[in-house]
Amino acid sequence: MTGFDGDESILAIAQKKMKQENFAFEFVKAMSYSMPFAENTFDVAISSIMLHHLSDSDKIKTLTEAHRVLKPNGEINIADWGKASNFMIRTLFHIIQLLDGYDTTTSNVQGRIPEFMQKAGFRDVKEVSKIDTVLGTVSLYQGLK
Repeated sequence: MTGFDGDESILAIAQKKMKQENFAFEFVKAMSYSMPFAENTFDVAISSIMLHHLSDSDKIKTLTEAHRVLKPNGEINIADWGKASNFMIRTLFHIIQLLDGYDTTTSNVQGRIPEFMQKAGFRDVKEVSKIDTVLGTVSLYQGLK
């Protein structure tokens, strides 16, 4: 397994946790929209609560890169803020938007991640599940290369 992040301090925390759990994990410093991996390298890609930090153009670049590095029929799984399940949760999500920025979170709360996945080349894109939290709805998305 390989994990990557653009922040060395985050990588150090991840490496420490993996060592404590005796997991064999490779960590690489890289940005999601410019992955240092060859085409068709991975069977599965996972993104967890990260895309909402990116501009819409960087979300699409990131998903395009994920598509590039996945093997044929590879699978992407994404957990991130999605379209709010109801008015109350949508109202509470403004707290996240104040913290993380409206410019990067608006497309998430509009439910546009599947659209971006399709633009990046993924097929059979679907929202697998929704989880309502105190601050918003987390959507679980899946797609195939």
